[in-house]
Amino acid sequence: MTVVGRAVDTGLNGSRELVSYPGYVVYNISMLLTTPIHYLVTCWRKMNFEEGLKEAGYFGRYQKKLLLILFLFQFICPAIILSITYIGMSPEWVCTSERNNNTSLHFSPDKRCHYFEGEPHNCTPSYEEGFYTIAEEWNLICSRSHLINLTQSGFFFGFLVGAFVLGKLADSIGRRKVTIMILVCGAIVMMLNALSPSLTLFAICRFVAGFLFAGVMAFYVLASEIVGPGQRGLVSVGTSLMFALGFVFLSFIAYVIQDWRRLMIFVSLLYIPFLTMYRSIPESPRWLLTIQEEVKARRILIDIARTNKKTLPSDFSLKCASSSGDQPSAGLIALFRHRVLFRRTLIMAFIWFTVCMVYYGLSLGVGSLSSNLYISFSLSGLVEVPSNLVAYVILDKLGRKWSNIITLALGGTAALGCSFVQITGINSGGSLQMALALLGKFSISASFCVLFAYTPELYSTDVRNLGIALCNVLARFGGIIAPVVILLDESGAGLSMLVMGMLSVTAALLGLGVPETFNAPLPNTIHDIK
Repeated sequence: MTVVGRAVDTGLNGSRELVSYPGYVVYNISMLLTTPIHYLVTCWRKMNFEEGLKEAGYFGRYQKKLLLILFLFQFICPAIILSITYIGMSPEWVCTSERNNNTSLHFSPDKRCHYFEGEPHNCTPSYEEGFYTIAEEWNLICSRSHLINLTQSGFFFGFLVGAFVLGKLADSIGRRKVTIMILVCGAIVMMLNALSPSLTLFAICRFVAGFLFAGVMAFYVLASEIVGPGQRGLVSVGTSLMFALGFVFLSFIAYVIQDWRRLMIFVSLLYIPFLTMYRSIPESPRWLLTIQEEVKARRILIDIARTNKKTLPSDFSLKCASSSGDQPSAGLIALFRHRVLFRRTLIMAFIWFTVCMVYYGLSLGVGSLSSNLYISFSLSGLVEVPSNLVAYVILDKLGRKWSNIITLALGGTAALGCSFVQITGINSGGSLQMALALLGKFSISASFCVLFAYTPELYSTDVRNLGIALCNVLARFGGIIAPVVILLDESGAGLSMLVMGMLSVTAALLGLGVPETFNAPLPNTIHDIK
């Protein structure tokens, strides 16, 4: 008997089956009812990134490998920033007169410079053996000695420019591209720095090095965005701890390599291992979702889960950041148009400015713990090691907000106490003054560490780099004026500590106006900030 019907797809291995017309009608009705349910179930499988990261592993092998790269780079950062401490040392020298059979003439510093710079030129500097510095290379002595400090000021000025440019660039083209760019260009610039034939080219290279170094924050933000809420404190403390240990590393290599050119060449070669690791540096999935690149973000999340030996749903998808028309546009203007962000930015900018100024101000007071520069420089970094470990503990125990307030208040109180001791003269031996100064350095170093964990959590993904960059710019201004504040002591003992203490206490009080962010999900867009 012939069966009148129609062939339909049964969904079993792509096979088609002949069914009767009544059956065909029933089949279509069932498909009509079940298809919406299928799509509804698929919709339920759509998750935000925080949920996906939890499934893939907040802190597994994938994140540890990325943090290892970041921590190792932080370890060499003091050699990039502070190498001027050694290569710009003012050497001991004496006058050598050609008209007196090259005999050495020992004059006081004032007379020595008079003969060196006077007319007629009666002195050729003869430098003592030791570390060969740029001062010897280009005779940066007497009235030219200030040019050494100007090259370092050029570095920080480059940092100011780079903080704006690279901060915005990282939010526009991605964290990974900026990170790789600063690694490649940084190695080239440091090598050019070592081969500079003139002071002018040396200063230009220092400016460019500072500009590029500002992009390191993109790497830090990338690491913060790819770990769980409970591990962001570890990212901050780990980077600060490795930076502190980098002080000792710089002292060691400077002690071994007593030539500024060879030292700078060695520092440039330190970039090479990181250039070979570029494949291990991913793009930030959070950033990809803000630009609607869900497929790429999902691919990275799958890679995280695979490396961490976790399992994700086979057909999951990620929610992209909202792109509604009423959402404020991301950018520098958005930081000032959004009322909540504007208030946060003002407070955090002042706190960063204060912490950086007090940090470098106290470093000038406690850095000279020994007549040996190598020892005193190492100790000034080692004092930060226990403070960073304490910061790591209190970040999780007290939260971000109160860790910030307490470290600022303690540092400010120590500075005010030191000022009181200096003004009253009650401690002629200086041991109490030194103890208070070290307590202040300890506290303010911990505050720096807290800020690196706290600040990224206060901004949404689309402006996070820009917000941190703005705070960093204000911080650099604090570092630049720190030596000026120290000069207040020439007008009266204890004035510099008084200023630093008052600013720290004020910053602690302002910290009450910033919310707690511990274990809170990172906001993806400005629209998520309430």
